[in-house]
Amino acid sequence: MSPASCAEQPVFVRTARHRLGSVRAGLFDLKIEDPVNVAVDDTVRVVAPSVFFHISGHKSGYDAKGLLGKVTKVYDPAESLSPNRPVKVQFTEPAKWIGHFEFEELEVV
Repeated sequence: MSPASCAEQPVFVRTARHRLGSVRAGLFDLKIEDPVNVAVDDTVRVVAPSVFFHISGHKSGYDAKGLLGKVTKVYDPAESLSPNRPVKVQFTEPAKWIGHFEFEELEVV
């Protein structure tokens, strides 16, 4: 598309394109906030139903809701995030295991 044909287009089309560019630029300024203020070594309780299938002895899945665990790492969103969820928690029940959670799924005890 040549600049001359762009100038011939209605004004609202150019404005919509400009807004889309502004929205895209604004997305880079967003920051993921930690609404629960979870820190490493905090004891947390799982408040949302979360089923895990990697725990030994629970092939049909294990619901972690209500369990207490210790935060071992909080991933920084600026890092290349390997896990899908930013909070890593270690549990000792029913065996020693680790799970990754969203901030909203946990409450600090």
